[in-house]
Amino acid sequence: GRSVVLVEEPLAAAIGAGLPVHEPVGNLIVDIGGGTTEMAIVSMGGVVDGRSISVGGFDMDAALQRHVNRQYGLVIGDKTAERVKMAVGSAYPTAGGVRAVRIRGRDTASGGPKDIELTESEVREALSGPVREIAAATRKSLSEAPPELTHDVLEGGMFLTGGGGLLRGMDMLLASLIANGKSIID
Repeated sequence: GRSVVLVEEPLAAAIGAGLPVHEPVGNLIVDIGGGTTEMAIVSMGGVVDGRSISVGGFDMDAALQRHVNRQYGLVIGDKTAERVKMAVGSAYPTAGGVRAVRIRGRDTASGGPKDIELTESEVREALSGPVREIAAATRKSLSEAPPELTHDVLEGGMFLTGGGGLLRGMDMLLASLIANGKSIID
């Protein structure tokens, strides 16, 4: 390693995905990490337009923890919230019927353990705040990009990276954003 070159994270993700980053084609990268989400239009070997918001997977977990505390008077930890998000969390209604997960936490009234069941739709509603922020920032990033690159994104789609991009239905939600100019959760 004689020479080191620093590149922005969305550009690195585009290179890792095998996208034609050096061609005059616009690719929208949405990198949903733990603490931040970055959106960038990548073309001609660099980031043409990009933004970052301080919302990510950790915010989804925290939103789920707040929901469980408000609705059930139950305190759950970060790992439990993430496990629920991965098991039944979604940004868009998915096929396969109503799924649910049983969790255990500390009852705030008694201090003892308590079990509850959370459904997919309830978890989706709990996650909707951070998901809406990500969708709004993606929409804004796309609307402020040069028109010729926006057209490329409309033709070729976008690329989700990062752990938060694995949230079930996130691809469908953002695809509706691109196709219709608005998301389904508006």
